[in-house]
Amino acid sequence: MTHHLTPATWSRRSTPKGGMAMVEFEHFAEAFLEAAPDAVLAVDDVGHIVLVNVQAEVLLGYGRQELWG
Repeated sequence: MTHHLTPATWSRRSTPKGGMAMVEFEHFAEAFLEAAPDAVLAVDDVGHIVLVNVQAEVLLGYGRQELWG
């Protein structure tokens, strides 16, 4: 499946389907991060890990459930 990043993909307001473009983008982003060859971690504003991809699990030797929080 090919995904194209367009402004319509980024905004719920740009689609009459009530947010389907955003849902599609979220699925694309998740698949993109999981397929990334590099470790990816995201933290919230207080430093809690909120996103971990599989390469981060391999690199750090912990499962994502152990890393979250």
